[in-house]
Amino acid sequence: MNYLPKYEKVFFIRKIIKRIKWSHFEDTILLDMTQNKSRINWSLIQQTLKTKTIDMCKSRFLKLQNYGYKTGKWTKEEDKILIQLVNTVGNSWKIISKVMKNRNEKQIRSRYINYIFKGINKNKFTEKEDNLIMESYEIFKNNWSKYCKLMPDRSPRQIENRFKCLKLRKVSESTRI
Repeated sequence: MNYLPKYEKVFFIRKIIKRIKWSHFEDTILLDMTQNKSRINWSLIQQTLKTKTIDMCKSRFLKLQNYGYKTGKWTKEEDKILIQLVNTVGNSWKIISKVMKNRNEKQIRSRYINYIFKGINKNKFTEKEDNLIMESYEIFKNNWSKYCKLMPDRSPRQIENRFKCLKLRKVSESTRI
């Protein structure tokens, strides 16, 4: 490792450090040292946890704070609650996330916009829509929300997934020839 330049050594060391998992002991040290949330001394925490960087400590702290959030599939009950809350509160994802304590704002917004919203067309894409997606890619690139202006009844997630499907189909057809 002495043959590596200084900046490559740092990169190499960080790459090794990233692979080390957090132990329960390290988690408790991190939580104990972050009790005073108004002023957290990240460099002191990093010096105490010698195998972790400051960024790793911050990231782990945020993960431990959000530990109550649920991940994975949404239940039908959660969907019903979400629909009721959107009907009463509107699109205030922050307020809804406080009521639905097991899901965060990003999860709630994504679920509603991409799967529940009534204005979404869940039918198969037409050939006209496929052509529009492929032609518009030169203009919009990966900004899927801009495609919704051309196809207001489709969600950005639907358009992105369809584009990837069309792209794969195009690649497989070109390799057959």
